[in-house]
Amino acid sequence: RDRQPTAIVSPVSCGGRASMSTLRLRHGKSSTKGGRSQRSEEHQVKGEDDSTRGLENLYEHDLLDRIWELLPALEVGRMILASQNMWGFAREALPRLLTQRCRPGLQLQTAHAREVSVFFDAMRETDRWCPGPNTSKPYNNASQGRVDGDDGDWTFLRAGTDWLGFQGLYCNFSREGCKPNWVSFRLCLQTLDVSSGFFALSADRRTWGLQPLIFIFSYRGDDMQTGKRSFALQTMPVTGELHVMQLEKGEILAGVPYEISVHLDWELGMLRLYIDGICVLKDIAFQADLRPRYIGLYNWRSRACSAFSEVMVGRARPYPCAGGDQPVWRVSE
Repeated sequence: RDRQPTAIVSPVSCGGRASMSTLRLRHGKSSTKGGRSQRSEEHQVKGEDDSTRGLENLYEHDLLDRIWELLPALEVGRMILASQNMWGFAREALPRLLTQRCRPGLQLQTAHAREVSVFFDAMRETDRWCPGPNTSKPYNNASQGRVDGDDGDWTFLRAGTDWLGFQGLYCNFSREGCKPNWVSFRLCLQTLDVSSGFFALSADRRTWGLQPLIFIFSYRGDDMQTGKRSFALQTMPVTGELHVMQLEKGEILAGVPYEISVHLDWELGMLRLYIDGICVLKDIAFQADLRPRYIGLYNWRSRACSAFSEVMVGRARPYPCAGGDQPVWRVSE
């Protein structure tokens, strides 16, 4: 009864780890927390040094390039993001990989989209394309060529008849039909005074053309009564609105490649249009009950000339968003 109450250190009030440290000190044992932290840091530094030396050995013996050649673009990207040391090596090795696998200047994102696409054609040849489908009149002639300052492959469409569509090239890229998230292509106009560069995505084919259509993208020249020298998109050709896109400053240029990509939201039945990574149109309704199967490329005038490259259909985004100061597009309907 005369004993003084003993002070009790509660694990709940002070925390279990603090209590155990206190008990170790009472029993003459020193805390190892500082030692563990120091050893952990030393181990981390040693691991980073070993990783750097390993990468240097791979790079010196050209093994890193060989490893990346065997990997999909997505796995190459994951390797780069997994280590800070990999960034320095990627600056030199990655351009070589993309040049060998695709073309110089291409983004790793585009290489990945190409590898997982439902359909991809660099347009080096036209073996996968057919003339027409409307061959009752003279149709566009297709030939391979180059665009100045660009290392991609291009197919040029020339000649043909006037004011009659679907007389260029068409391709049945899916027999059963599919619902891709992205449809993209590169377009280079050669003649700005006449309408050309038509890209049509369709669910079926008729003898006279492609119908029904999901969308048509085109360039409008001086031969149009309105919306001259502009790009245009239409999702319902008969009753739908025509969305005309013109630059606020400057104008659409000849001999310059444009990256065109369309994002299709099949649940909402809405699409977005991107030009060189800039979202120009959004929330445009289209017929989501259709399943695309055909692509058509053509000009409207016999004097027109346009070129197509890297036609792609798939689920991965083909081109990155544009950054910095970008051109502003004005949309009218």
